[in-house]
Amino acid sequence: MRSRPLSSSSSCRYVSEDCEIPREASEADIAVLLTAGYMEITEEEKERVERKICCTERQMLCEFTLQIRDVKDKKGRPLRRYFLFCKGSCDPLMVIVGAYRKRIKDESTAFFGMGGPPTCYKP
Repeated sequence: MRSRPLSSSSSCRYVSEDCEIPREASEADIAVLLTAGYMEITEEEKERVERKICCTERQMLCEFTLQIRDVKDKKGRPLRRYFLFCKGSCDPLMVIVGAYRKRIKDESTAFFGMGGPPTCYKP
């Protein structure tokens, strides 16, 4: 697995360049994700997060805890399901999802580096 540093400092975060892409899953695979602490989010919520933090789906897969699984619905049609980790220490993206679910208007400002949403690595 290849990775690149996010910064040149000694305490930097590494981002995988070949992170896992969506794969087919069974209901048992979904149950494992849920048991491990992932929460399901809707496609609309995922798209809202993408717009808010200006990240692509691929960046969210690589830099955050987004997991995507393709399953078949009861009629055999493909269905894509999205998950973010939220057990103990939640993925920061869940804050955006939670605010969206509660219809909280975001009025935060980036005052001294605080209050802004999480961001993706920009080379």
